[in-house]
Amino acid sequence: MNIDELFSKMDDDVIQKLYTAIEIGKWENNEPLTKQQKEEVMQLIILHQNRENTEKQHLSVDKEGNLIHLSKDELIAQFDDSKNQRIL
Repeated sequence: MNIDELFSKMDDDVIQKLYTAIEIGKWENNEPLTKQQKEEVMQLIILHQNRENTEKQHLSVDKEGNLIHLSKDELIAQFDDSKNQRIL
């Protein structure tokens, strides 16, 4: 199975579960990720961000494969802008 086939079979719920697992270091059933699982899930997340991410986040990979790192000031400005847009 190539990466395109893999991602076509993964819905948003599965992707979110991978993000959560890497963030907290364990699966939904509280089973800790092994070192190999952490490495593989991180690779999938990076590939996913590279393919799908159009919004800048604190640390992400854009569609061209460039690492995007926002400063604290940039993050604050981004969140302030999004708050103002929700209020309107």
